[in-house]
Parts: sequence; C-alpha cells; structure tokens
Amino acid sequence: MRSLLLAAFLLMPGAGCSSHELQEKRVRVLTFNLLTFAVGPEVDVRTQMAIDLINKERPDLIALQEVAESSNTANRARVISEATGYFFVWTATEIDKDADYHGGPAVLSRWPITSKRIVDLPHLDFDGEVVRRAISITSETPAGDVRFVGTHITTNSDPTRQADQVVEGVRGLLGDSAPSPLFYAGDFNAEPTSRALRVLRGEESHQGQTLAFDDAWTTTNPMAAGYTYPSRNPARRIDYVHSLPGTKYQAHATSCRLVLDEPERDILASDHLGVLCDFSLEER
Repeated sequence: MRSLLLAAFLLMPGAGCSSHELQEKRVRVLTFNLLTFAVGPEVDVRTQMAIDLINKERPDLIALQEVAESSNTANRARVISEATGYFFVWTATEIDKDADYHGGPAVLSRWPITSKRIVDLPHLDFDGEVVRRAISITSETPAGDVRFVGTHITTNSDPTRQADQVVEGVRGLLGDSAPSPLFYAGDFNAEPTSRALRVLRGEESHQGQTLAFDDAWTTTNPMAAGYTYPSRNPARRIDYVHSLPGTKYQAHATSCRLVLDEPERDILASDHLGVLCDFSLEER
C-alpha cells in the first residue's frame, strides 16, 4: 500500500494517437477544487455535478484539487475519468501513507498523456503532515503537444512560502525549447495582489527567476473581480488559469468564465467555483 501511494496514478482509457502539427488552434482549460476531503453523503452528488460539467463543456485540460480516496470512497479522479473518458494523473500529498484517507491534486486530459512528472514543493503544511505537489504533463491534443501543470499551493499566508511553491511548480519547464505554450492552473490560495501572483506574472523576481505568465481571467475580464471563494458568497479570487508562450506558439486567452456556481437541491459542487478558459494558439 505504501509503495502504491508514493507513486502517482496514471489512467489512459483510450488508445494513443500519433503526434501532429498545429491543426485545431484552440485549447480549453478548467480548474476546480473538488472539496472531496469532506467525504460525506453529498460527495457523489457533487462529483456528478463536476462530471456533468466536463461532459458538457469538454475541456482539453483540467486541474483538480482536493481529490480524495479512502477505504469507503473511490478515488474521485478515477470516478471522473471513468465517467468522462479522460486520461488522468493523481498523487497523494499526505506524509502518513498508512492513513485511511488520502487526498491530493490531479490533472485530467481529454487527449493522451505522453509524459508526466510529480514535483514536491518546498515547505510542509499542517504541522508537517502534508507535502504540496504539482503535476506536470504533456498532452497530445489536436492543437499539438501541449504542456500543462496543475497544483494546489499552501494555505500558509507567508508570502515567501507561497512564492517558493509557485516558482518550484514550473521551475523544471522554464527556459526549455518546447514549441508549445505552457498552461499553469490550480488553487493558489493567494489573491492577485499577493507576492506569489506578482512573481508569476513577472512583476517581480523570486529566487533568481523572472516569470511572464498571462493571467487568463484578467486578460479576458479586466473589469470583473472573478471571485472564486467561498462559493456561496465569493469574496476572494484564488483559483487561476495562466499561460506562458512556447518557442513557436503562444496561447491567447479569448474567454474565461466561472462555472459550477449554481446549486442542485441546495448543494453546491464545492466551496470553490470553477474557472473555465478558452485559448487560441497563435504563432509568435
């Protein structure tokens, strides 16, 4: 059990397809915090709400956070994958691998995943019980091979800790020669004015790194707050989809909207709202 949980799960339900040049120049990205550490009687209802959205909107890439499994609750990423036909990678973040409950981030792809990497982020959370992680994949989409990172950043409000984790999540992908853009999405537990998000946008440097990610929400909704948390009366924007140009193509955000914001039987899908963004891929 210990060795199984130390490894990330990778499910590839369909046959692979050959690599191809840029064809359909659009990519749709979703990020959503599932809140499945709260594994009560509502978890199946809330999971189904996420499944229904995915089957309706068919995003190419999905970053999920708080994706849980336990002795009496099937892994939520696997449940969603089986209901949608998506490929997925999931990893647990608890230090105690023998605990009954395990949660962590997941990424899902509508298209075959050709590579994956799990990155441990610095600074343990919750008195050393949780290690934050980022999941990096390459997805063989109709728009070509696209790089994607999903993560869930610390709840600790220390600005240096947050910035350390944001940078570490993509450090191994910076400065490479990949032609495709890089998408970076998840629950960053930090607002747009925070140091971590300023570093991500290139407004200041950190650890010798100067990034230049585009915040898709700000690009497409410059006058809208885009609050994602808490879901019933949102007052903070802490969930994001970002993009960074590749050597040949860049991603231009064309639309972003909040999703999973309507209750069913007075049940909301999570304590967060989801963010769904569309991009066109353009030659630089």
